[in-house]
Amino acid sequence: MTTETAPIHPVASAPQMPRAGSSRALAWAIAAVFGVLVAIALVVALAAALVVGAVVAVAALVLRLSPRRRSGDGPTTLEGRRTPDGWVVEAALRR
Repeated sequence: MTTETAPIHPVASAPQMPRAGSSRALAWAIAAVFGVLVAIALVVALAAALVVGAVVAVAALVLRLSPRRRSGDGPTTLEGRRTPDGWVVEAALRR
């Protein structure tokens, strides 16, 4: 009786993990890029807020400097009357 032994193949090794130094550098680079993007977003938000504030300030100034209504100017009412050709609507001032 002969027994043959099959050769044992070594188990394939797992892929090597990157070294801790390069992993740490990559983490710092990602954090730096994220920080720059956050800073850019804050600057854009600040600029947008300044533009909106300037628009509101100019509108308030224009409304403040606009001429006031005279006391004789009241709201207008529409006066309608029926004619043989149809309805006629005219604007009349309330007195």
